Amino acid sequence: MKIDTINIIRDWITSGAVVVGGLWALWKFGYSERRQRKKEMPAITGHANAKVVKSMGDNAFVDFRSRWKNHSPMPVTIDPEKISVEVYSIKVADKPGFMNIPDELDKPEHSSCPFQGYRELVLEPGTDSVFKAYATLERERVYLVRWTVTEKASNDPYFWDTESLLDLRSDPEEEAEKS
Repeated sequence: MKIDTINIIRDWITSGAVVVGGLWALWKFGYSERRQRKKEMPAITGHANAKVVKSMGDNAFVDFRSRWKNHSPMPVTIDPEKISVEVYSIKVADKPGFMNIPDELDKPEHSSCPFQGYRELVLEPGTDSVFKAYATLERERVYLVRWTVTEKASNDPYFWDTESLLDLRSDPEEEAEKS
């Protein structure tokens, strides 16, 4: 009789441990993960550049690229309809010093939504994505290039932008070589 009682107690303790372990696993990998994901924010950084591919008289054919890195531990879905590249012509100060370029500029000279027509784009965690666009611009000007990407979310989406300057004015050394 004593052996039967010991076996019953041992079975109850084992069963209890399995139930407690299962509940802990559900909390740890279910509820806790979901709660952590709600706390996580998308963390994306971008870098833009523009390169003259070919000069054609008064115009230049320009390759615009932006590299976006997803630093967050979760994928970020980007709305392809709201990926844009805008090119603004800006005035450069005659004197040396900082240039204050406002966030809100006049209407861009050129703008493009290079991924229009796509359903969605996903930036996976820890990956780099390169977006490209091309345009022909007038030489002898300075341009501000601004890429913007927007998260595809039902309410209050995040957006990120990155900028670079493109100077298409003649290089004095280049002009001297032509003479």
